[in-house]
Amino acid sequence: DGSTLTDSGYPRVVKSWKRGTPVEEAVTVFEGEKTDIAAHMYAFHDRGFVHEFQLRSITFYTSKYFYRSLTPEGISGTTADEETTPFKEVPIPEDAELDVFADMAMITLRSDYEPSEGIAFKAGSLVTL
Repeated sequence: DGSTLTDSGYPRVVKSWKRGTPVEEAVTVFEGEKTDIAAHMYAFHDRGFVHEFQLRSITFYTSKYFYRSLTPEGISGTTADEETTPFKEVPIPEDAELDVFADMAMITLRSDYEPSEGIAFKAGSLVTL
């Protein structure tokens, strides 16, 4: 019926499904907007740190990122719908790109960014936090 797709035809609903159970029992854990390009959710290990992201691709050049840090035990011991650690929106410009290296966030800026008064970064900068 297309209800789980964006207007662009990409997925906008992310569900948590346990192997061996009916797919109809999968639980919705994240939804993008119908007008977004797509919605994504992913987790990975990097140098001893576990990162989990939810991502709304609003356009091909803008996104909203949501993040939570997990432990290796936490990610292997629970499913996305059972995890209690909340996601927090990453406060960066929508046209920025976000990556991580170990426990550092790396932000590539497409536009100028002033995260707080007196601290400013120019478009094209790579900012690490």
